[in-house]
Amino acid sequence: MSRLNDEFLEIYKRIDAFCRDTYNSDKGVTSYIDEMSRTVGATWDVWGWDEAFTKLKNYRHIRNAYAHDVGTSYSDICTEEDIEWLQGFYDKLMSAKDPISLYTQKKQARSKPVSREYVRVKEDEQKEENVIHYQEVTPATPYQQDEPRKSKKGCLIFILVFIVIIGLTVLLILALFGFSVAYAVKFFESLFSVNDFIFF
Repeated sequence: MSRLNDEFLEIYKRIDAFCRDTYNSDKGVTSYIDEMSRTVGATWDVWGWDEAFTKLKNYRHIRNAYAHDVGTSYSDICTEEDIEWLQGFYDKLMSAKDPISLYTQKKQARSKPVSREYVRVKEDEQKEENVIHYQEVTPATPYQQDEPRKSKKGCLIFILVFIVIIGLTVLLILALFGFSVAYAVKFFESLFSVNDFIFF
């Protein structure tokens, strides 16, 4: 028996023992694989689900072939990468980071009820006096409270910058055509002269 085979079987036996204890079954790794095959929708919820499912089935087949087939003890049944993957999977089982544990945690997190806050709503006097009505309240975050003020300030700054840019552009155009600043001021005064407006 080679060193790789020994390490492979040792880690596989640890995983198998953990699964037997967890699922209270003598099937071991097969119980884990069966649970994965019964779990619907986990492929999209848990990254690496399909890889773990395929590798566990493959390693179970290798272990069974090694234990029952004749002549398998004379050559390596796995690689270093296989042993590293199995060791990593065992560590995930111990820390509840394996695919089924992760899926169970996500499922439980989704099923937790959301706490809601309600306040009493003042109704018209025409309503029945004994009936109390409630309305759901969503508390405003500090960001939401400051948002209108920030948007108004941003608009004012944008408008002022826009006016300054337009004014400077007009002055630049006038300077390019040889107009002096004094002439430009007179030009603007004539444009906005009260006498030029027509009132209906």
